Amino acid sequence: MKILRLINYIVASFVILLILLVFFSRLPLAGNIQFLVVQSGSMQPALKQGSIITIKPANSYQAGDIITFSLSEGQDPITHRLTEIKQEGRKTIYITKGDANRVVDQWKVLESQVKGKVIFHIPYLGYVVDFSRKPIGFLLLITIPALIVIMAETRKIIKELKKDEKHSS
Repeated sequence: MKILRLINYIVASFVILLILLVFFSRLPLAGNIQFLVVQSGSMQPALKQGSIITIKPANSYQAGDIITFSLSEGQDPITHRLTEIKQEGRKTIYITKGDANRVVDQWKVLESQVKGKVIFHIPYLGYVVDFSRKPIGFLLLITIPALIVIMAETRKIIKELKKDEKHSS
C-alpha cells in the first residue's frame, strides 16, 4: 500500500507540474516573467533544443547576455546571445548571434523589441510541455493521470465512508 501511495503522489505531482508549466508558458507572470520553449538548435550548447527557458525584462543588457526578442509583432520570439551594443542616433541597437551559428545575425534588434534575458533554463522539458499542448499529449500526460488520481482518491473516500457506516451501526 505504501508503494501505491508513493506512486499516487508522484503521478499527482507530475500532473500538477505539467499543468502549471503549460499554463504559465502561455502567459506572462508578475514582473513579466515568461516561460518559453527553445524550438531550434541555434543556441546549442548553451540552450539545447527542447529546453524550457525563463526570461525576464532587465533594466539594461550587456554583451554576453542571452536575450529573447521579436523582430515584429506576432512573430515567434528568437533567443540569441547579445554580442554587441551600438548607438545609431538616439536608438540603441543590439547585434545578436546564435552560439551554434558561424556569423552574427543579419538583423538589428531595437531595444524596444527585447522581451527579456534568459535567467533560467531546464533542458528537454520543453518537449514534454509542447507534447502536452497537443490533444493526444494532453490526454496522455494530463487527463489520464488526473483521472487515475481522482479514482484513487474516490476509492479512499468510499473506504472511509464504509468504515464510518460500520462504526455507527
